[in-house]
Amino acid sequence: MWKQALQDFLISAAAEDVVVVIAAGNNGQDGHYYLDATVPQALGTANNDLITVGGVESDGSLWIPTTPERLGPLGAGRAGGSMTVYAQAKDVLTYSNKGAVELSAGTSVAAPAVVGIVLLVIGSC
Repeated sequence: MWKQALQDFLISAAAEDVVVVIAAGNNGQDGHYYLDATVPQALGTANNDLITVGGVESDGSLWIPTTPERLGPLGAGRAGGSMTVYAQAKDVLTYSNKGAVELSAGTSVAAPAVVGIVLLVIGSC
């Protein structure tokens, strides 16, 4: 029921030209989780109606904990989900809830950088 509600939300968002950005998640290191197994990431399509943000190291190499896409074509062991873009997910300067600067990691700290770029692009249109 909630998965259908999310699908309906994404359809409505696309109809209204609303951009939706989501962190890919940090379960990739486990090897048991893929984008098609986590919601709402699994709702991403090849058309990228949902921007899914994976993580990279500061040198641009893959940040291993990023939840990956399942390899192979759709219908051959891959149920869906898509990775749209990657952003720095390790050693990202953030503020703690006490206002202290600290280094953080995860796709949750990578996704806001993409939101900023999306807003910059939308604002220039």
